[in-house]
Formats: sequence, C-alpha cells, structure tokens
Amino acid sequence: WSSDVCSSDLSDGIETMERLLEHAEKELAAVGSARFNLGRVLQEASVSKSSVYHHFGDREGIIAAVELRHFSRELGALNLALRSFIETAPDRQSIEEAFRLWAGEEGNETGVLSRQRRASAIVAAQSSPGVATMLSEIQRETADFFASTLQILVDREMISPTLPLRGIAHWILSVMFARVMVDITDDTAVTTEWVQVAVEAMLWVLEPGRGS
Repeated sequence: WSSDVCSSDLSDGIETMERLLEHAEKELAAVGSARFNLGRVLQEASVSKSSVYHHFGDREGIIAAVELRHFSRELGALNLALRSFIETAPDRQSIEEAFRLWAGEEGNETGVLSRQRRASAIVAAQSSPGVATMLSEIQRETADFFASTLQILVDREMISPTLPLRGIAHWILSVMFARVMVDITDDTAVTTEWVQVAVEAMLWVLEPGRGS
C-alpha cells in the first residue's frame, strides 16, 4: 500500500510540474520575463503557490525552468541534425567541416540565447530542486546521445579516440557552453580565435595524432 501511495504522489508531483510549466510557458511567451505574472499562472494552472516553492523555489526558478525547456528542444534538434549528417558523411574531411560549422553557427543569436538560458538555469538551480533536476537530466541525456553519435563515427572508422566517449561528449558540450565567457567580450576577433582553438582541440581528442 505504501508503495502505491509513493507512486501516486510522484505521479501527482510530475503532473503538477508539467501543468505549471505549460502555463508558465504560455505566460512567458505572451508578456516576457519582466511582466511575468506568477499569480496568473497559478490561477490558470489551478496550482497552489506552495507547489511553485516546492518544485521551483520561486518566480525566477519557474522562469528558468521554462527557459530550460526551450534550450532542451533546441539542443535536441541540433543533436538530431548532427546525427543525421554523421550517419551519411562521406569522409573525415566532411566531419571536420561539420564541427567547424557547428562551432561557427553557435555564435549566432540562437546559440548565444541558448547559453544565456543555461547560465540563468544554473544560477536558479542553486535554490530550485526542480530546475536542478531538469538541468541534470538534460545534460546527461544530451551527452549520452552525443556519445552514441560519436560511436557511429568510431564504427565507421572516421575517428579513433583513446579516451571514453561519454567523457569526451561531456567535455565537448561543456566547452561549447563555456563559450558564454567569450560571448560577453563582444569581440569578433576573440570569437574567431576561440572557434579555431576549440575545434582543433575537439578534433585532436577525437583523432589523436591527427595531422602528424
């Protein structure tokens, strides 16, 4: 009986979180973060304020959770596109070009916004269990998917890394996120140099001895 009760409580908690996020996302899209009205979200979702505090910490926590949802969708689309390309890439050179293109395009408005969303979520996660859980799951699932994509390259004999693929996947994703520190310089020359160094480092990890 106690197991059934725990399972029911967990299900109710997940349902409440989803309902909150659904209505919070609509509110954020309609009025933006500055005019985001938590009371209106609670009324539309038929959820108590205590539930927000329990799952997301505060108003900023639920906003960060919505931003994380956007980030997760964008990252998922990018991963699928990268996987699709890698499955049919004709040679090593095309793989190198794909990584350079990826790093370069991450400098566009969408990439900058995605990093800002993730940075905000990391701050919010310090006081929001719900955001911390979402952030952890997104990172783990994304890295696992990326590692399996790299495995396709290994199987196709296009890369030959000597380090664990999962570790490489987490490292590459963290490098791409760390670009947020380059974003704030607002310096095109610095960005160009960072992309060059980041891509070369990734390629060397994926193919030790490359170019020797």
